Amino acid sequence: MKILVEELREVLSEELNMYEEMLELTLKKTDIITSGKINDLDSITHMENSLILRLGKLEDRREKIVNSIQKQLGTEDASTITDLLNQIDDTNDTKQEINGITTKLSNVLNTLKEKNDLNGLLIKDTLEYIELNINLFTNASERGIYNNKVQKEDTSQKFSLFDTKA
Repeated sequence: MKILVEELREVLSEELNMYEEMLELTLKKTDIITSGKINDLDSITHMENSLILRLGKLEDRREKIVNSIQKQLGTEDASTITDLLNQIDDTNDTKQEINGITTKLSNVLNTLKEKNDLNGLLIKDTLEYIELNINLFTNASERGIYNNKVQKEDTSQKFSLFDTKA
């Protein structure tokens, strides 16, 4: 049992380190989006994808360890790692370390979610701005700004800076 608990601590520690790396990449992504260096966004995305694959493997390993601990304890009702640890009789500091890691992991994940939500909004705003500029340029070129001939239908046409798409 002690070996499984130690493995769980190691896996959670590795996951924490990877999520902290992911948070750093997300903060860099925010800087890239706000500075308009969209070409650099591709390299950050590739690094994130690599981390996600590694995290998936760690998550599978963590699930196997938790299932093994549950089988040894004869319980299937532990819904969280904290619930599982409460059922383990362990006098060493491993349980406290795991609790500390899970707390840090939860904080990092919450911060990561907030930053990803912010990045999503920034990207959405940037795309809307680009679409507005495209619409302005296409409307201006269709009208023919430097056309000397004024046609009857051109005098009744109105311009709007805002797109009326819903």
